[in-house]
Amino acid sequence: MVELYVNDIENALKNKSYFSALAMSLALPDICGAAEYPNETSTAKRYIEWYNKYLGEYMSDDSGNPYLSGEIVYNLRNTFLHAGSPNIDSNKIKDEANQLDRFMLILGDGTEMCTTLFIDTPIVKLRTMIVDVTYLCKTICDRSLWYYKNNTNKFHFDFSIDTQDHFFPVRSSYLQEIQSSKHLIKS
Repeated sequence: MVELYVNDIENALKNKSYFSALAMSLALPDICGAAEYPNETSTAKRYIEWYNKYLGEYMSDDSGNPYLSGEIVYNLRNTFLHAGSPNIDSNKIKDEANQLDRFMLILGDGTEMCTTLFIDTPIVKLRTMIVDVTYLCKTICDRSLWYYKNNTNKFHFDFSIDTQDHFFPVRSSYLQEIQSSKHLIKS
């Protein structure tokens, strides 16, 4: 199932549907966190711990500077999916090193990056993080897909999904006949 979600996210990115891709990408750590920590009742704890365990090393440069942590991404997930704002609420970030003054997303197919700009002097302290949506989505997808393939036995999806062609084969063949006859008329 995770493969279907990742494929959908990749298609959204190809079609420049960045917010659709972002929304689905931000849900993947929820799905994987539930598989990794099935007895944990706190969604936040599952999400953040899974993200930090499987993506943290890709996002941190070990310098002590702000980085795209599980706490920041979980915060982005909440503000984006529940309030419609593709931003973070820095007041809800517990890790002081990751409390940002400005968080900015970049939409586009260009440079894939996550950049932290900061000024830390006795007079001025400014922390800004700039995140390319494509970079974030692809990184979450890659790690989620890796996790899924290596831990398939932990996943238990309860769903009913099928194609229209399976449920309406007569309609499908009828439409194919119409399309074929239209093609013959045009020729």
